[in-house]
Amino acid sequence: MCPATTTSRSLISCAADRGYLLSLRWNRAAGLTELLVHDASDLRRTLLGRVGPPSRVAFGFHDGWADRTTLDRAIVAHRTDGR
Repeated sequence: MCPATTTSRSLISCAADRGYLLSLRWNRAAGLTELLVHDASDLRRTLLGRVGPPSRVAFGFHDGWADRTTLDRAIVAHRTDGR
């Protein structure tokens, strides 16, 4: 995924398929949500990983994008809140 701050000049070097594709799958038979990890450059390859979240993820779930700095700041803020 190319960050939203990517300029048209740097977009050329930003490969949208570099990294991982994460998808959620509802396994009705098992009654579980699974987070599937795919290689974004070749979706035909075998699944890279599967994670079972601790609880069901509701239908209509939406994602978002945040860079490393934003995530690091959020973690620090969370820790200083005493949680």
